[in-house]
Amino acid sequence: MLSDSCKSDKMIAFLELIRKQNPERPLCIVLDIGSLSSESIISLDKH
Repeated sequence: MLSDSCKSDKMIAFLELIRKQNPERPLCIVLDIGSLSSESIISLDKH
């Protein structure tokens, strides 16, 4: 996913799609989205 801007709902949908396509595999995702991580909808659920 490459974008100059990103809304939190679109990021959540993107991450859910990755998990759905890889349900049993461990994932390592590196994000450079400092401004997005401050939105209240984004939180760490569980590892």
